[in-house]
Amino acid sequence: MQTYIYDLIHTLLFHFIKNSEPLEYTSAERLTKILQYIQQNAAKELTVESVAAEFFLSPSYFSKLFKKEMNISLLQYLTKIRLLNAAELLEKTEKSVADICFESGFMSIKQFQTSFKKQFRMPPTTYRSMQKHTVGEKRILTDEGCEDGKEKIHERLLQHGRWMVVSKAEVKRLIVPEHRVSVAVKTTPLRHNWKKILNVGNAYDVLNVSIQRSISMVQREIGFEYLHFHGLFDDTMRVYYEKNDGTPVFNFHYIDQIIDFMLSAGLKPYLELSWMPRKLASEKNEKSLNGVCHSKPKDIKIWCNLVQAFLVHLIGTYTMEQVRTWMFQVWDAAFFPPWWKNSQEEFFEFYRETFRVIKKVIPEAVIGSPSINPYGFTYTDWFPNYIKYCQDKDCLPNFISLAVYPHDTYDLSEEGTLEEAVYDIYLPVSQGEDYIRRELVNMKKIIKGLHAGRLPAYVTQWNMNNAPAFMSRDTLFGAAFLVKNLCENYDQVESMAYWFFSDEVEEYNLADEPFHGGMGLIANNGLKKAAYQAMRLLAKLDDELLEKGDYYFITKGDRRISILLYSYIHYRENCSEEEFRNSEDRYACFENVEKEVSVELTDIPAGRYKITEYRLSREVGSSYDIWKQMGSPERITDEDLTYINEKALPQKEVSYLNISERYSITRTLHMHEVCLFQLQQQSQ
Repeated sequence: MQTYIYDLIHTLLFHFIKNSEPLEYTSAERLTKILQYIQQNAAKELTVESVAAEFFLSPSYFSKLFKKEMNISLLQYLTKIRLLNAAELLEKTEKSVADICFESGFMSIKQFQTSFKKQFRMPPTTYRSMQKHTVGEKRILTDEGCEDGKEKIHERLLQHGRWMVVSKAEVKRLIVPEHRVSVAVKTTPLRHNWKKILNVGNAYDVLNVSIQRSISMVQREIGFEYLHFHGLFDDTMRVYYEKNDGTPVFNFHYIDQIIDFMLSAGLKPYLELSWMPRKLASEKNEKSLNGVCHSKPKDIKIWCNLVQAFLVHLIGTYTMEQVRTWMFQVWDAAFFPPWWKNSQEEFFEFYRETFRVIKKVIPEAVIGSPSINPYGFTYTDWFPNYIKYCQDKDCLPNFISLAVYPHDTYDLSEEGTLEEAVYDIYLPVSQGEDYIRRELVNMKKIIKGLHAGRLPAYVTQWNMNNAPAFMSRDTLFGAAFLVKNLCENYDQVESMAYWFFSDEVEEYNLADEPFHGGMGLIANNGLKKAAYQAMRLLAKLDDELLEKGDYYFITKGDRRISILLYSYIHYRENCSEEEFRNSEDRYACFENVEKEVSVELTDIPAGRYKITEYRLSREVGSSYDIWKQMGSPERITDEDLTYINEKALPQKEVSYLNISERYSITRTLHMHEVCLFQLQQQSQ
């Protein structure tokens, strides 16, 4: 039986080779010495700094050199060497797993076992047991058809040096049976619910000229109906202050500036009434990581006067006819202790009084509940209590606001962990790739069971993770994740509002690096992520749905048919926290799968068609991957920004064809790729 050690070396050498051209002599010699040094000292605590110093190189230069020539980081290479050494010790000695762990250079048994299982697909003890039952000489057969021993393979590995992160031998190729769709069948209206609401972090962000330019660009390229944000009344907006004698003073100047901009950009306000002005708050000394007050007012009458004065001001400035078309929401995530510091009962009273003021001034106002996520539905009694209270007090909202982030659980075993989980950089990702649809179905079922089923549901916040930095978000995976979930849930809710549109409006600290895994569709330097390009493709879809499936979404419009194909690959089940945090190899948590997909359209009206194909891949359409190809510049210049955004546009090809009844599309989609085909009839 071939050993896993030989398999690993064989894969690295014969399938990871990126470029078979030899390195320059001096570079090859230096790299060979570096690799030999790492091998000889793998059990020691090696770092980029210590290895660089050994060869009189700066850490930054060494890190870039190593990554360029080996196409993996020093840590990844060192881990592989340590695993090879550990496997050999398991095979040839009777030492305990713990002794082998530390002798090989790992800092903890947990880290060793996780890494070993990931590499060899079995625990160390199982590996040792299997080797004891292996009979005969252990050899491997190379792609060249010759038998190489471990020493010869390693020698050639050092000579070549270069390999890709993903091995061709590890690529799984799936051929999906062809799907046939008649364009003559009855269609259903398509609600473009992903274009209903555009999310910005906080109200004061909209005063930023740079963000206003970005919003205007998004409106030109995609086009949304409403703009939503937190913090309309927090201290940054200077809405509330008190005179020396305690008399309240209201000021809506900044809010007017925001609304004026929104209307000029073709957006209607979605006004969330939050947070509490500090001078009006019952807990003035409240500490929060984002610096705002989440407590009830010290005097509910003053709060109601503030809300009423605000609404009267809106009507006087923008007319009742216009304001009645806007949306309102009372607070956000009140079920969640970090966002409401007082009791459940106190929030219900606060909500009722606010609701009554809004309906008194604007009887036709559309008012939403505070946003609620699956935790608030499933693990607490907050939502059923809220609905019952609203039914009893005649203050049912006009819609339910939902927030969906794919985390299976929050750990509430210790006091404080709930609040800490919100801000921690790593949150456990759901292993269920259909989490969002499953939870939406479940939440709607609960709403219906509470006799509130007539209330429409709006997803006002969703993303792949609620952590402020999640590395996969910047990659091509973001495009496939967005397309999959929007196509699956177009008919579940009235809106699917991605939280949020730009990293420049982070709720937490703004990052310096170009791609830090932020929650936005656009990086904080203006780089459009693959997910943004996917949203642009979705905006091209027509208004009638023909059919949808696991990898396709087909729409029909005026003399046009659009076919969206996508290859969504979910995280590997055993992906570790370390891999999720890895900023060097952000595709490490995905199994490399190619899918050959085929769709045949039938009953097409005969005529000449213009066929346009758009494609998002790691080569085109993914600004992160293009940035990596450039050498990962730490600072993005204006020239860099223009270059990357132009290169990150979807690939576009146009052809013309006379079609008579049938048209077939067959494409091989690599991991996370997205394609859109549009057939526009030119003549009959």
